[in-house]
Amino acid sequence: MKHFINSLVILILFCSVSEAQEVNEREHRIKKSHFPIIEQTFLSGREGVKQERYYKEVDRSRPVYIMKFKQDKLHYFMSFDPEGTLQKMGFRIREIDFPSDSYTNIQSYLSANFSKINIRRMFQEYPVTSNNDRKKTVEDAFQNMLLPGNKYRLVIVAKKEEKRAVYELYFDAGGTFEKSRQLLPANYDHILY
Repeated sequence: MKHFINSLVILILFCSVSEAQEVNEREHRIKKSHFPIIEQTFLSGREGVKQERYYKEVDRSRPVYIMKFKQDKLHYFMSFDPEGTLQKMGFRIREIDFPSDSYTNIQSYLSANFSKINIRRMFQEYPVTSNNDRKKTVEDAFQNMLLPGNKYRLVIVAKKEEKRAVYELYFDAGGTFEKSRQLLPANYDHILY
């Protein structure tokens, strides 16, 4: 009986370790001094910017630096590469902020591929398409422009094949599915038991 319990404990530990290594991505808050030097000051002259925070997202390929802030009751983010070049910008949205056709397409995809869906966050993103487009991307994001190049990103908790997980889903401006990835659950290392 004792060998059975030891074997069971080892099996559970092995399964949890192998499951945790599927996706090796996590976002950590960092100090402003550890943030890369931004190529230009995108927020200069903007009033009402509050709660500026800096994050580093470590993925398998290369790190991404994210600046989050709040302005006019909207939660914005700006993603930079390690050299300080703007990659994309966006803000959090709600269901009411979607164009109706796009949201209908997204809902039909979610109901067809997942069960028991809980949407945690939704974002409207403005990707940078060329080197000269960075300033225009920032202006478009602050004006909440609905453009054909926009992307929508959803962070959901859902069941897929009877396995509950956190997913990040990407859709184009029309609500057509583009890609997804499974995320690690939140890190609660700061909590002491």
